[in-house]
Amino acid sequence: MTARLVLSLGLSLLSSCVIVLVALADVAGNLTIAGNGPELTTIEPLARAFEKANPRAYLDVVWDGNSKPVEMVKSSQAHIAVAGTEAGDL
Repeated sequence: MTARLVLSLGLSLLSSCVIVLVALADVAGNLTIAGNGPELTTIEPLARAFEKANPRAYLDVVWDGNSKPVEMVKSSQAHIAVAGTEAGDL
């Protein structure tokens, strides 16, 4: 139950961030999103819609069931981690 709430809040936050970023003018650059859960079916279309709205922005979605997205953010391999647990030190 708690994991579902955290997942829902995380996806809501990510969706809000994408909407805010889309509203900014002249968005350009690269962003890497890493994850390992069932959220890929939501993240991938959001990333492609963002890229379509911002032709100079590139989102790399790195998704693997065995990956450690929080560790990837900590080691600067990714900018955003989609995980089912909270990382208090980020």
